[in-house]
Amino acid sequence: MISFGAKIRYFRKRKKITQQELGELVGVSGKAISRYENETSQPDFEVLKKIAEVYGTDVNNLLSYQYQGEENYDLSLTGNEVELIQCYRSIPRRLQTSTRRFVKEISQNSDTYLYDDILDGENQLIIE
Repeated sequence: MISFGAKIRYFRKRKKITQQELGELVGVSGKAISRYENETSQPDFEVLKKIAEVYGTDVNNLLSYQYQGEENYDLSLTGNEVELIQCYRSIPRRLQTSTRRFVKEISQNSDTYLYDDILDGENQLIIE
């Protein structure tokens, strides 16, 4: 499931606008948008309606835990995906970059990787 803050950030980045620009469009500061995205604050209903209008969606879509957009892309997360995100967040930041690169490399070249390349005989990840 995708949180409200993550959804606000997703739509904003998709529109290629800054927090400050979104704030100006809906009548709040860029810092307020940052607080919404980080879920330390929630917009009032009038601001929420304006955000939905800027994004070309409705308030229900912003508040639901799934997004069905024009690409019909479901942003809800499976249990495994949530576990992966929790693990990623628990590692030191200096390792997060290499972890992202590793996952991206595998996802982009999955047809060239054999399970034997990254897993040992007991299905444990080979780390060299």
